[in-house]
Amino acid sequence: MGLCQSKAARDVHRPETKKERQQRKEAEAVALVRYDSSGSKPFCSLHLEVWVKISQYLRCDDVKNLRLASLGVSRAVTLNPALTSHLSLNLDKCPWDDWIWKKCIDYEHLARRWCKREGCIKFPSGLTNNDLEVFISKDYLRDSIHISFVRCKKLSVEWFEMLPKIVHVKRIEVAIPPATTDVELKTSIESLKVVTRINCVGCSALTDRGFQQLGDLIDLKELYFLHCKYLASLSFLKRMPNLQLLSIDGMLNVPQHKSSPAVTDEVIESISEMKSLRKLVIATRLQLSGVGLIHMANMTRLETLSLERGAGASLTDNGLKVVCGMGRLRSLKITHCIELSDHSLNYLQRLQKLDSLELSCGDDCSNFTDEGARQISKLRNIRRLSLVGWEDLSDKGVYYLSKMKTLETLNLRYATNITDASLDHLQYLKRLRQLDLADCRVTSKARNRFSRKTGAKVEIW
Repeated sequence: MGLCQSKAARDVHRPETKKERQQRKEAEAVALVRYDSSGSKPFCSLHLEVWVKISQYLRCDDVKNLRLASLGVSRAVTLNPALTSHLSLNLDKCPWDDWIWKKCIDYEHLARRWCKREGCIKFPSGLTNNDLEVFISKDYLRDSIHISFVRCKKLSVEWFEMLPKIVHVKRIEVAIPPATTDVELKTSIESLKVVTRINCVGCSALTDRGFQQLGDLIDLKELYFLHCKYLASLSFLKRMPNLQLLSIDGMLNVPQHKSSPAVTDEVIESISEMKSLRKLVIATRLQLSGVGLIHMANMTRLETLSLERGAGASLTDNGLKVVCGMGRLRSLKITHCIELSDHSLNYLQRLQKLDSLELSCGDDCSNFTDEGARQISKLRNIRRLSLVGWEDLSDKGVYYLSKMKTLETLNLRYATNITDASLDHLQYLKRLRQLDLADCRVTSKARNRFSRKTGAKVEIW
């Protein structure tokens, strides 16, 4: 019977010859080429997502010269230049560190493409003055709209002299190098006038007198302070009428166990005079009297307000009453709420445009109970709600929250009295997509049942 086997049957077990293997590879390669009757070149306008799927059928030694591991390909796959010359890469979210300076490819072309993409061009921390000079001298940033240098830790203060060469860019974000002195900042102020946003993070060499020079940047839109050791006065804010975003985060003064600089009545008065200010973040001490609260009540143009750490801990019921007079607020964040009570949350109903609310408590104290949840449930437009650290919140309080039909995100982390019964209440929130119940008394079985029924993502660990 074995002698009667046909030739085709014997070929099934015959090993593939070198010539046949080569022919098979050529056939497979042809199969990957999109047919275009118009006669255009293959792979023209082929997007990266499509190539990722194709690359699963290739070995690393099949293609050469361009490494795409950093562009989203699951493993180190390289491409033949013949296949990539007309490849339309999706560069929207890929970093440049791994491929932009590869000498074996047309890095200038890729650099221009990377700088021309939509969204913010965020330069990495390893960028040096010399690297940036190449980008500017070769006019790579010619078509860029939004550029950020805030992560560039290796840039020295001398690079500010290059800023006038990219004045055509609509939005420029920079960070003051930590070692910058008062004299160096004074020299650079004129160049910084084209900047949209400035980050002052850890500027330990700048004195309070040096910070006052920032008041000359009258067209600045966003200003961030974080861990600036010698920043004592914020009086220069009076000279910055076009500021739209201000973030004040202080240093912890260890001997007195108080953060500095303190936001006083004078500072709040200066901020209240900024007619263009839309977002305010304060994460240091509030030292306000009745006069300061009156000035705060005048900040009616604010749309986003964050009172974090020292500021949140300093806010009393009367202070929250003043805050709730800012009728344009869309987002309100208050952390470390150790002075607020359930009764004060009734004032939140005045904020008709509010769609994002965070009221979190620290480890030391939690004054909010189910009654506070009942007051919050009266807000009808809230989409994002965070009540972290409400240790006295029970299933009854969650029942009140389940009446907020517009909720999309709910964070009840560290509410240790919440049980599986709360999920039975929340299952009727049709818009809910994310629920955080970490460190609560919710079981995995109840979590899985809730996720299957609602499709929401639930975190319980």
